[in-house]
Amino acid sequence: RQRTAAIRALASRLGFHFLSDILPRSLTLSGTPFSRHSKVWNVIDGEPRGIRTIAFDCQVGVGKGSWRRTVIAVESAIQLSPALAFNSEMTIDAVGNWKILYRPRASMNFHITGLMPLDELEAYLSAFAPHTPKGTQ
Repeated sequence: RQRTAAIRALASRLGFHFLSDILPRSLTLSGTPFSRHSKVWNVIDGEPRGIRTIAFDCQVGVGKGSWRRTVIAVESAIQLSPALAFNSEMTIDAVGNWKILYRPRASMNFHITGLMPLDELEAYLSAFAPHTPKGTQ
């Protein structure tokens, strides 16, 4: 599919590994809407600028009640609030060492498929960098 080819190219360009439909075991999603996902695909995993980041498309549920989202998981103590400036509808859940960034199901202003447009995904993946509090070196 076109999206898969585009995400493969994005992963290569940004230094991520394309994992297809397998989530790394280290990613914890318990307590998020995605803990009971029925399908994942377009999984990419990498450490741009030293920050472990995983992004993937997923489906929650089956049939007419199912819904899809693109999810970005960041394993770090960095603050993600600056990333919310891209889209005020984004939500961040903290699970263990992971920050899970996504649009909630109730969001009304999302792409028709529920999946994040590639240019927005690239902007988020390019934005994560270590956060150094003011006054520290």
